[in-house]
Amino acid sequence: MSDTSKPMIREAVRWAAENYRCVVKRDGKTGAVRYSWSAAKEEPPSMVAESYMELAATNPTAFFKDIVPRFLGSEEEGEIAEEDVVREKKSVQQIRSILSRFREAK
Repeated sequence: MSDTSKPMIREAVRWAAENYRCVVKRDGKTGAVRYSWSAAKEEPPSMVAESYMELAATNPTAFFKDIVPRFLGSEEEGEIAEEDVVREKKSVQQIRSILSRFREAK
């Protein structure tokens, strides 16, 4: 996936997740899906967003448990990625090392 397509996909997934309850209507008896595109809070940013909405309607578990966290997880939920934690710990260790050398030099 190119770097230019990541923001487009992220925006499409965000739109589908935020508009799911407005757009997707399910028949209580048959479970048939009906789309109410005009009920969306905003226009879809692309046709890709509509495709993600259709995926969310046909397989909401996969969409909300796999795709949304993959593309929006750390931004939307305020989670910190594990690699960021590891990088931060290394930075703290480096600072402590520098400070201890500084103290020893005094």
